[in-house]
Amino acid sequence: MHVLGGTVGQNPNGAEFGVVDLMKHQAANHDPLFKDFPDIMSMYVFHYESVLQLPSDAVVLASNSHDPYQAFRYGQNIWGVQFHPEFDSEIMEHAIDVYGCAMKDANYDLTHLRQNNVDSGQGHTLLRRFIKAAYA
Repeated sequence: MHVLGGTVGQNPNGAEFGVVDLMKHQAANHDPLFKDFPDIMSMYVFHYESVLQLPSDAVVLASNSHDPYQAFRYGQNIWGVQFHPEFDSEIMEHAIDVYGCAMKDANYDLTHLRQNNVDSGQGHTLLRRFIKAAYA
């Protein structure tokens, strides 16, 4: 799929599930949603596909070794994220229950996913900032 000159498709690194650490990029220090987050953020992920190429004017805000475009901004007020800020530990636990077979097929250890299912609250903070920015 192509959007604004970017490309989305199957992540060449495979699926990504659970709680992951994301590294905040320098550009995020001036972003209205990400500026006060720590350099390492903890977010929930649950995806097979990823942004493979950003639109030329997009700015990367966060990444990890699995996915170089975990968060980005296009223009002044369009954000994209690969992670799920709406997830919490209860939602992730349910996702593991429902999609556990697919997660195992993608070589994930369900016990490890459950043990690391700790909500940092950062996703919900990001959602509140987004809603505030949307209605400003």
